[in-house]
Amino acid sequence: MGEAIRAIVEHDQTAFDAALGGLLRVHQGKAKFGGLRETPEGFLCLPGMSLSALALERGLEVNPESEYLSKGYLDYLLKH
Repeated sequence: MGEAIRAIVEHDQTAFDAALGGLLRVHQGKAKFGGLRETPEGFLCLPGMSLSALALERGLEVNPESEYLSKGYLDYLLKH
């Protein structure tokens, strides 16, 4: 998460994409095979959603695709 925050502060799209992608891969592993398996928290990566919302507010894009990010909900949050 620290790398994603740094990338947002420095407005570094490439670093943000890499950091968010890594965060989502870790979440996927925990959701499918680890402690988040079969829990409500496993369906959505809340840290990833929070970082993505912040990045969008700061003018970055959310490029990594993941079933654990709700881009529709992020769009909704930014409009309201």
